[in-house]
Amino acid sequence: MKTIYFIRHAKSTHDGVTPDFERDLNTRGKDNAKMMGKRLKKMKIFPDAVYASSAKRTLKTAFLICDEIKFDCKKIHQQKELYATSPEFLINFAKSLDDKLKSIFLVCHNDEITEACDILSNGSIGHIPTCGIVGIKFECKNWSQIDSQNAKILFFDYPKKV
Repeated sequence: MKTIYFIRHAKSTHDGVTPDFERDLNTRGKDNAKMMGKRLKKMKIFPDAVYASSAKRTLKTAFLICDEIKFDCKKIHQQKELYATSPEFLINFAKSLDDKLKSIFLVCHNDEITEACDILSNGSIGHIPTCGIVGIKFECKNWSQIDSQNAKILFFDYPKKV
């Protein structure tokens, strides 16, 4: 079995001057990322690998979450190609992973993260808010085999969900 935890970056700053790629997390975003990391830790979710867009807000989200679950932040794979991409690219990226990995975090951006989750769940997600997490398990042995036919949503969590 393979599992992907799709994580949308936390709330970021919008000053109208800073280039999109360089936008940082705002205070709420930092607090939410830590909180979601604590929720993952409470659920005993610990990935084999973490892949994150190299945009500043996405990396900071990954670092804060990983810090909470005690995942070595130096092992986060920064992937520029996960920035401003397509849902199909995200799915194909996951399909190309090393089969030794059983579970991963994929930390990236909207709209592509919501669309990828909708494709894999046959449209049952709708919208992932900032710092939202969707866990999807696939009944297969190889990453190349993941698709909507063998996917099961484990959970959909986000900061305002109580």
